[in-house]
Amino acid sequence: MSDGRGRSFTLEVSTPESAPRRLEAGSVVFPASDGMVGVLAGRAPLVAVLAAGTVSVSLADGGSESYFVSGGFARVHEGGMAILADQFVPAGSLDPDLARQELAQARAMPARTDPQHSARAKAVQAAGRKLALAQDSQNRPGQSK
Repeated sequence: MSDGRGRSFTLEVSTPESAPRRLEAGSVVFPASDGMVGVLAGRAPLVAVLAAGTVSVSLADGGSESYFVSGGFARVHEGGMAILADQFVPAGSLDPDLARQELAQARAMPARTDPQHSARAKAVQAAGRKLALAQDSQNRPGQSK
């Protein structure tokens, strides 16, 4: 198998609220439940559970874009890559104030039982990562909107 450098592949993203989005990517880095995963053209097939965090896309035309993903699934296949996500939001459209509110709401969730504690921990982690990306993209001009 070739190393994939210098080639591009199609990234298709689907969420419940929006039409599928297609991007021509040179590489994609995404948060899987067990760590960060990098994808180049020609990568071996893979299915992964997405964790909340930043998806970084190096576009085939040389640009780059970052997105917040709240969770879902990623599938790498011979023809490209697909992401099925609850949320896939361009970093430049994230509002740090709203992200802070989400983090405060997550921290205020009850945690009396093990399932509640797990749900709160997951919500706090996702909101914290969203806030970090929102603040980072606000400090970097030229992020995708």
